[in-house]
Amino acid sequence: MTLGDKGVFEITLPGDLHGVYYTYDIDQGNVTHRDVVDPYTRSTGVNGNRGMVVDFERLNPANWQYARPNNVRSMGQIILYEAHIRDYTSHESWNGTEAWPGKYLGFGEPGTTYQGVTTGMDHIVEFGATHVHLIPHP
Repeated sequence: MTLGDKGVFEITLPGDLHGVYYTYDIDQGNVTHRDVVDPYTRSTGVNGNRGMVVDFERLNPANWQYARPNNVRSMGQIILYEAHIRDYTSHESWNGTEAWPGKYLGFGEPGTTYQGVTTGMDHIVEFGATHVHLIPHP
């Protein structure tokens, strides 16, 4: 690897590496750190233990454009909510579609309630969250 701008090392390899996992072995003096994940990777394997080379042009739907929402003027405006997909829809009180507990479709299903209180995505919208961090559950 070659030291590039701003202290970042880089290498260009021949061939089609789309879908290939990788890690680094990093030498720091007389200590070697093995199987280090690339801090600049755009994709990882399960639990983030390996980086993956991805050609997103192959995976993106037609006419896909990367863009950040332009509706946030200040980070102080963000109301962030975090939810585990499975946990959110697997409790016995959840009354959504029978085939969807623990699934993204269940999480987003409108019209679910518990004892007269909205649940699911309706509840998140109702209390004013502007951003939701979805955590898939293994």
